[in-house]
Amino acid sequence: MGGHGRALEALEEVLGTHEDPASILDEVCKSIRSKYPAVFDSPLFTNAMTCQKVLVTILSRERYCQLDEIGSMTVDDLQSLGLIRWTPDYRLECAFMLLLLLIKKHVTNIGGNAAFDVHLTRLMLEHQSFEDIVAFLRCLKSVVYCDTPVELSAFHPGAMFGPMSENIIDEAKSFWCGPMDQLIIHEPKPRALVEATKHLLPESSGSDPLTCFTNAEGDINMAETDKVVVDKSSHSTGAIFSSVQLVVNDEKILRTEVIQCKVLEAKRMSKSMYDQERAKSVNASSDVFLLFTPARVATKTFFLPAGCGIVTKNEFGQYFGPFESRVQRSLEASSSTIEKHDDDLLKA
Repeated sequence: MGGHGRALEALEEVLGTHEDPASILDEVCKSIRSKYPAVFDSPLFTNAMTCQKVLVTILSRERYCQLDEIGSMTVDDLQSLGLIRWTPDYRLECAFMLLLLLIKKHVTNIGGNAAFDVHLTRLMLEHQSFEDIVAFLRCLKSVVYCDTPVELSAFHPGAMFGPMSENIIDEAKSFWCGPMDQLIIHEPKPRALVEATKHLLPESSGSDPLTCFTNAEGDINMAETDKVVVDKSSHSTGAIFSSVQLVVNDEKILRTEVIQCKVLEAKRMSKSMYDQERAKSVNASSDVFLLFTPARVATKTFFLPAGCGIVTKNEFGQYFGPFESRVQRSLEASSSTIEKHDDDLLKA
């Protein structure tokens, strides 16, 4: 990518003088700022609307023509800055360090979020599990789309997810067949990432499962759309829970979003396996369910329940975009752990 080589040179330069990973990250950012002053003097960083719209464009993987405007800049203007490119399939991509700086700038523009900055740095510098990365990206989307209603299919780009009826997945064509209802999601505020250490089951609590998360600080209030809860309890199935605000026929309704992360030993995801994973995590009130798996679908087509979707290995590049390499490294580590566990069982 144009300009990416100089970013790597800056990284090599600071690696020779620093040992603390966080300070290395800071020095790389400072070096990029000094080498590309035109980028940081442009509306990309000086205009809050343009900053947000460019972030949305990169993360949503929307297609644009060269003279289309994104905020106050055209695609051609953005490409001329040197760290952004317009791909042959009409999408915008940027050097990862520039994406990091854009995210930090946007967080500042909407009032700042110290906790989010900590999680962003962790994502850059530490190995994280598959579900932790997915949970962070869910928080990131609440930041990028803050107070900006968007179609659910754009909010989860690449997911085979959409129609509220007649859901059919066709792997050969990689899109949904059937009517496409326009379901809108509205994120009124940035979300905090919260880990739950206990999840009381509905049979024992007698109440809605989403009000039954607790951690060291006490009960976790799921009534507000201000958090993403990662279930780390002993009953965990790798699920991530959020209360989401949907817009249906101009009416705002509060529903539950459940994201299930499943690292399967099997290479294929069958319809029965999908239904089993959904049954583990979704309660009767949940309207949105999304399954992430490195497996592929086992058959050419199969029906999914209303409001449900799936992201398989085929869609990882489209869904995770610039974060795909981190997801792949995490999955490779998980696969190694599973293989070691299987070997230990055979030796026992």
